[in-house]
Amino acid sequence: MKWTKYKQQFAFINNHPVIEVILVSFICAVMNYQTPLLRISNGELVGQLFSQCERDDRRIVCGETHDVVWMLSRILVIKFVLMFLSFGIKVPAGFFMPSMAVGAIIGRITGEVLEWFVIRHSEWDLFQSCPVTGPCVIPGVYAIVGAAATLCGVTRMTVSLVIIMFELTGSLAYVLPIMVSIMVAKWMSDSLSSESLYDKLINVQGHPYLDHKKTISLKKNTMDLVETECETLELRKDYSFNELSLMLDRLKHMRYADDGGFPIIEDGTLIGYISSNDLAHCLEIAERECMVHAPFSLVSLPHDDATSLSDSFLKGFMYDVNSLSRYIDKAPLAVNVNCPVDLVLEMFKKLGIKTLLVTSKGRYVGTIYKKRILSMAKKID
Repeated sequence: MKWTKYKQQFAFINNHPVIEVILVSFICAVMNYQTPLLRISNGELVGQLFSQCERDDRRIVCGETHDVVWMLSRILVIKFVLMFLSFGIKVPAGFFMPSMAVGAIIGRITGEVLEWFVIRHSEWDLFQSCPVTGPCVIPGVYAIVGAAATLCGVTRMTVSLVIIMFELTGSLAYVLPIMVSIMVAKWMSDSLSSESLYDKLINVQGHPYLDHKKTISLKKNTMDLVETECETLELRKDYSFNELSLMLDRLKHMRYADDGGFPIIEDGTLIGYISSNDLAHCLEIAERECMVHAPFSLVSLPHDDATSLSDSFLKGFMYDVNSLSRYIDKAPLAVNVNCPVDLVLEMFKKLGIKTLLVTSKGRYVGTIYKKRILSMAKKID
């Protein structure tokens, strides 16, 4: 995690994620090619580590003990280095199987060393209960236990992880040691940190995520959460391409470019909402169709007595390239300014929304952003 935070200090890496992926891929290819066991996939590697060696087994993991331990130790170091390098890059490289592979390697090394120790000191009374015909220590079982414990420490899964390991092994004989290792790993990891590795990555990357399991007590009213200086779009007003682009740039400087947007109002009354991503998409289409000089307007058709102004506004847009009507949210989610803060937080948690509009007697007041709530919660913590 410290390595991920350290990488974020370099603007070149943040601005050129493709180059970072290419460099990490090249390093992984060079380091993995040196060892035959690293040339195969993580699934095949874990399968070999879980397996039991038979007589006259020619696999690499079934060689002499000192050779196997030395080779697995070298693979363990390489896996650790590659996990640190690939963690947090802009491709879904995954951390599940590499964690399982690292735990299986540690468990296999432990089993190999213990098997060698039992064979060297088989005359001890401690090992007299070992079977005469079969092996006393099975290194593959230690690999299974090590993989389960490592995965639990990374993901904090418990019952579901036991089921996953049971499906991988297909035997009930190893469920008890797996359960014990998972519970011990869970207790140890929780004593160090209450968050899993994925939760920490979400916080480091700055993703707006509210955990529904956590209770947030802001001790503020709704207006304390509202961004009142938000730009809006006026009905029946023409906007140029440059004006809308500048509005998107200003929203980006406010750190709300990905989850923000612009309320559409008429004489202060909230009519609709358009997200920044949809507006940017509309501008891209206009630029591609060479329509950047044409105005972008929110135009409503003439309405009769039976049709309200809002209905005509929602139904009567011009459907040309520069029309914003197809991107308009006609019923944006909004709350009253006197809405309790606890209800606002529950809406963000349960509905998964990123923005919430605030009105007073139908008139637009401001916008509540999930990022703003998270920043306030971190200050309290």
